[in-house]
Amino acid sequence: MFELDKAEKRVHILEGLKIALDNLDEVIKLIRGSKTDEEAKSGLMSKFGLTEAQADAILEMKLRRLTGLERDKVENELKELLNRIEELKAILASEEKILGIIKTELLEIKEKYGEERRTNIDMTAMIFAAGLGTRLKPLTNDRPKALVECNGRTLLEYAILKLKYEGFDEIVVNVHHFSSLVIDFLQKHDFGVKIHVSDETAQLLDTGGGLLHAKQYLNGTEPFLVCNVDIISSIDFSKMMAYHKQHKALATLAASDRKTSRYLLFDDQNQLCAWENRSTQERKVVRNCEKFIPLAFSGIQIIEPKIFDFISESGKFAIMDLYLRLAANQPIIAYNHTGDFWLDVGKYDDFASVQKQVSIQNFDYLK
Repeated sequence: MFELDKAEKRVHILEGLKIALDNLDEVIKLIRGSKTDEEAKSGLMSKFGLTEAQADAILEMKLRRLTGLERDKVENELKELLNRIEELKAILASEEKILGIIKTELLEIKEKYGEERRTNIDMTAMIFAAGLGTRLKPLTNDRPKALVECNGRTLLEYAILKLKYEGFDEIVVNVHHFSSLVIDFLQKHDFGVKIHVSDETAQLLDTGGGLLHAKQYLNGTEPFLVCNVDIISSIDFSKMMAYHKQHKALATLAASDRKTSRYLLFDDQNQLCAWENRSTQERKVVRNCEKFIPLAFSGIQIIEPKIFDFISESGKFAIMDLYLRLAANQPIIAYNHTGDFWLDVGKYDDFASVQKQVSIQNFDYLK
C-alpha cells in the first residue's frame, strides 16, 4: 500500500512536469515575471491547471534544471510508474497474490535469519494418530496406522514433514493402538521439531476426547492446526491459517467439493449449518439457511484455543459432534480447498492406487 501511494504521488508530479515542458517558454516567462513565489505558484495553477503540489515541484527546481529536463526521461519514468501502479493494484485486488507475497517474504526472512523454521512465531499442530486403523487391515494387524508405509515412508512421516515445512515447530501426536511402537519410532527419529505424545493407551478417546486430552499442549494464545495421520495433501496451511484469522473463526474446517457419503452443509458465508449422511438419509441441522452448500470434510482443521472454554463433553466423543453443537452460536466455517491434491490413505482396498497417486506428486516438503 505504501509503495502504491508513493508511486501515485510521483506520477502526479511527473504529469505536472510534463505540462511544464510542453509550455516551457511560457512557464519560464511567468516565473521570471512574478514578484514572489506565491504569485508564481498562483499563476502556474491558474494558467496551466496545475495542482498546488505540481506547482511547488516546478518552483523547487531552478530554472536551469527545468530547462535542462529531457522530455524522454520524464515520459519513460512516467510510463514505468504507471505500469507499476497497475501491477500493485492487481496485487491488492487479489487475496491469493497478497498471501503469495507474504509467504515469499517470510521464506526470505527464514533464509536470512531463521534456522529450521519459517517464522519467529511458535506454531503448534496435532496429529490424530491414535485410531485402530480398521479400514487398513491387514496392514494394521501388527502396527498402528501411523506406521503403515506409503512408498517407503510412514504416514506419520508424511504428516510431520508437511507440518514442519509449513512452519509448525511443535507437534502433538496422540497414540493408542500399538502406542509403544509409535513412541519408539518418534524417539529414534529426529525431525527437527519438538514432539509431544498424548498417550491414550488406557482408553481410545475419539477425535473430540483426544483433542481435550491434549489440552495442556494446545491451550496457548495462537490457533493450532489438527490433521488426521492418514491424509496426504497439497493444501497450503499458511494460506488456510491466514483465512482462519481473517474470518475470526472459532474453528476453520478444510473441505472440498467431492463425492462422499457424508457431507457438511454450509451457508453462503461458509458457516457450518448441518451434517448429513446420504447413505442413511440422516441429517442434523443446527442452523437454518435458504440453501445448503454440501462439502466433504478433509480431516484438517485450524482451531482457536478458546474452544476448550466451550467443551462440556468428557471422555470419548467425536470432534464433529462438538463442531455441530457449537456451530449454532459460534463461527465454525469452511475453508474450501477444491482443486488441491488430497487423498484419504486409510482404506486398504484403495491403497495400491493411493501409492501410485502419491508417487507422481512432487511435494516440496519431501525434498
